[in-house]
Parts: sequence; structure tokens; C-alpha cells
Amino acid sequence: MNPINVMWKRGRSALGARVLLALLLITGCGACAAADLFAAEPKPSRTSKPKPPTPPEPSAAPDVPEPPAHDAPLPPRPPKKSGGDKNNPRYVLELGSTNVGDLYLFKDAVVIRGKQDGDLIVFGRELEVTGTVTGDINAFTQSVDLSGKMGDSVRAMAQSVRVTGDIDGDLVAVGESIIVDKTAHITGDLDAKGARVEMDGTLDGDFTATGGEVHLRGKVGGSAELKGDVIEVDDQAHVSGDLNYTSRNRLDLDHDSKIVGGDVEYVPGESKPKVSSGCVIKWFFWTSTALLASLVSLAMFRRSAPDIVAAVRTDGLRSAGIGFISAIVIPVALLISCILIITIPAVVLGYIAYFMLLYLAQVPVAVFVGEVLMARAGKSVGPFGAAAVGVPAMYLVFAIPVIGKLALFAVLFTGFGAIVITIWTARQARRAGGMPPPAPVTGAAPAPA
Repeated sequence: MNPINVMWKRGRSALGARVLLALLLITGCGACAAADLFAAEPKPSRTSKPKPPTPPEPSAAPDVPEPPAHDAPLPPRPPKKSGGDKNNPRYVLELGSTNVGDLYLFKDAVVIRGKQDGDLIVFGRELEVTGTVTGDINAFTQSVDLSGKMGDSVRAMAQSVRVTGDIDGDLVAVGESIIVDKTAHITGDLDAKGARVEMDGTLDGDFTATGGEVHLRGKVGGSAELKGDVIEVDDQAHVSGDLNYTSRNRLDLDHDSKIVGGDVEYVPGESKPKVSSGCVIKWFFWTSTALLASLVSLAMFRRSAPDIVAAVRTDGLRSAGIGFISAIVIPVALLISCILIITIPAVVLGYIAYFMLLYLAQVPVAVFVGEVLMARAGKSVGPFGAAAVGVPAMYLVFAIPVIGKLALFAVLFTGFGAIVITIWTARQARRAGGMPPPAPVTGAAPAPA
């Protein structure tokens, strides 16, 4: 072969390797920056104990006995900022207080009693607004209770959403129970998807609802489009525009102009079995695949798996936030890296690794779920036994309509964030000059030397 061609191919391979290394470093730094951005409030650095000052040499005149030496007192610790204590995972904006600027919160509970002048983004278990929020509200929590004044649109993904206050904008809600109380007033549109949807308040715009049960008792200024297994329209309800509904049973509203100001269109709903043989086969296939992937990954990464599961166990909320940001940052960084043609193969490998990690992100959460379930049963199992219990339990939840989708995203983001945290911690340990000893794995075979 021509030696010039050989040298050219070797040089191009070396350049490709350098580009791949640079791409991995950029991606890791982006995820780590997200970890630092959404980490809990940093603790004050530990300082060494100060030594007492050295006394001057005594003069040769009189021999005066020296006083006993005492340690100098430790400097006072800086006070912790409000809401930054991990032992107090609550953020409370008290009545009479005002926060200017957007808020991004990863807390167990967020309570807004004062005025939030800006947007509010919450990842947590509970959100309660009794004060005022001038900007948008984006909530990914277990429960949302809005009884104050919302100055812009609200988007909520939660198990239960309850609105008793005023929303000067649209409301988009996805969850198990969505209730708009009779005291609520929404100036925009309402788009609700859940197992049970109740609209008892006043809505100036259009009403769109999809769920198992849809109840309309309030006032709708625009049109209404309802889809559900059971739909009820109360005699006190009023729809100024048209009403289009799909359900198993037809309502007696064709000639009742007091309830519907426009036209009424009924589309018969098809009666489908909730559980079919095809659904069971699909569930069994995906559950078996996930269980096999979990057992194989635990066997391959037995040294790092305990650290990843520990991140889910000790700081799951932070892991979910970091996973959400990393899942967005990494694909964008890979896409930007396609500017150079020579980096395209490396980008393809990066995307393959990204989707594999995103799929395996359910493994640490499955182990954690299995440990919790077996602990409640009074038994202790290793990671393999916990995965065998946790994976079927998670996929049973994934099969629930609407709630299953929310649980799937929560599991993937939490596990992915735990992986990012573990990689970042190991990297920092290597930079510090040493690798922390791996945590022991209960019930697993010892790692080969």
C-alpha cells in the first residue's frame, strides 16, 4: 500500500479520536453544569482548626511562668440561606414578601403566600399558591392547589390539580383528578386530561377535556369539546358556543338552548375492553425485556451500581431535576457537534450511548422500588432480587392510563440524573487524586480481580 495513504489514514483516525474525546468532555461538562445549577444549597466549606499564635520568646530577665495554652475558638459558621437546608425540603414565600425574578425550585413542598414577580417552575411533591404569581406556572408535582392570583398561563402535570383562585390565562392540566372549583375564574382556555375532570367555575375561553369521567357544572364562554367514558352536564351549566361530545351514552341536550347556545354534536363512543390479550402480551414482553436488561446491567456494572442506587435513594428529587436538564442538554450538544463532517461518526456513537443510558436509567429506580417493597414485607434482598420485584411493579404502574406516562418520565429522569451525578462524583474523585472504594453489593458475587 502507498505509505502516503497509510500516513493519511492514521492521521485521520487520530484526529477522529481527539474529536470524540473533546465531544465527550463537552457533553460531560454540560451535564455537570446542570448538576451544579440545580444542586441543593451549597454547604459552607470545612476549614481546618486554626492554631493559636506562637508566643514571643521570653526575655532573659525574670522567669515568668507561661499561661497554659488553649485552642483558639472556631470561627462562627455562616448562616444558611432560607430554603437551602436539605433537612427542610420546603420553600415558603411568606405573606408580605416579594421575590423578583423567575424561580426554579426542586423542593418537596413549595408554598407561595406572598408575591412571585416572575415565572414559577416547580419539580416536587406539592405546590400551593395562595398569594400572587405574575408569570407562568409550570408544575411537575404530586399535587397542585391554586387558590391565589395567577397572572399568566398555568401548566400542571400532577396526580391532583385543584383550582379555586383566578388564572389570567390558559390552564393545561394532566393528572388523575382535575377540579376547577365554582369560585375559580379562568380568562383563557382550559385543556384537561385525566381520570376525572370537573369544571364548576367560570371559563371565558374554550373547554377541552378528555378523561374517564367529565363533569360540567360551570360556565363556558366559548365552545366545549368533551371526550370520556362518562359525561355529565348539569342543568346549571352553560356553554355559549357549540358542544361536541363523545361518550357511550347520549345526553338530552339537543333542544335545550338554556344550557348550550350553539349546536350540539354527539359522536358515539366505541366500547373497548379495558384489558385485552394483546395488551397483556405487550406488557409481558416489555416487562421481560426490562428485567433482562436490569439483571445484565447489574452484573456488568456491579461496582458502580450501588452508588447510582444510593443517589436515587438519598436525593431522588435532585436526581430527577438533573436528569430532566441532562436529557435536553446532551442531544443538543451532540447535534451542535455535527458542524464538522469528521465528527458525524462520533455523534452517531454518542446518540447510541445516550439512548442506551436513557433506557437503562430505569434500572436503579427499579432496584430502589424493589428494596422498599421488600422492606415493607420484612425481607432483605440483594440488588438482583430487588430488580426482579421492582421492574414488574413499575411496569404495572406504567400500564395505567395518563398516570403511567407521568410515572415513566419520572423514572427515566430520576435514574438518568442519578447516573450523571455518579459519573460526576467519580470524575471529581479522580481529579482529587484518588478513587473512593466501591460500596459492597449485598447478595452479588465478588468482582473478579
